[in-house]
Formats: sequence, C-alpha cells, structure tokens
Amino acid sequence: MGNWQFVQVDSKGTGRVFYTAKDKKMAEIADYGFILWDGKSIGSLNNIAELLQLNKPSLVYHSQTKEFFKIKSSADLENILSNIEDDVLASILEKGNTFLKSYVTKQPSLIQE
Repeated sequence: MGNWQFVQVDSKGTGRVFYTAKDKKMAEIADYGFILWDGKSIGSLNNIAELLQLNKPSLVYHSQTKEFFKIKSSADLENILSNIEDDVLASILEKGNTFLKSYVTKQPSLIQE
C-alpha cells in the first residue's frame, strides 16, 4: 500500500517506553498528523500533544461523535480536553506525556476533587 518510507525506531524498551519513543519519532518526521481517536485512548492524545509541541497541526477524527477536530493551537487541544470523561482525565494523569499532563493540571476545572 503506497510507497511509504519505513523508519526503524531505536528503543531498547518495551511497552509504553517503546511506544513513547515511536510516537516522538513520528511527530518529529511528520509534517501533519491524522489521528483516529475513540475518545479514550491516551496514546492518541499523546500523539496530538507531541505534534502540537512541535508546532505541527493534526486532524483528529473522534469515532464516538463522528466529528473531525483541527488541532493547530493550545486552545484546540483544550477544547478536546474540556469534553472528556473523568476516567480519561485520570488516565492522562497516569499515562500522559508531560506536555499533555500540563494541559490537564493547569485547568483546575477539568479535575474534580
């Protein structure tokens, strides 16, 4: 399918360590991201955040709502995060990358005590 270039990611880790290294490399190489998101996957949110951190836009398809979201700015990411469920917020705090976590922790209204 296509003539896509194959890039090997050098990572000695497995699991989350490997996927973090892979996602960082993808964001570094990409000009633009297209992300399919189920409304729960922290990996997808991490990918969005990695791209945004590098000032690279992404288009996110939310499969539960059947909507597309253009992510070009912090405000766009905050818009997606403002509509997620509490269990997803908890997962971000546990598994999210530092950049993604910063969006959740700087918005006290997202974290209900």
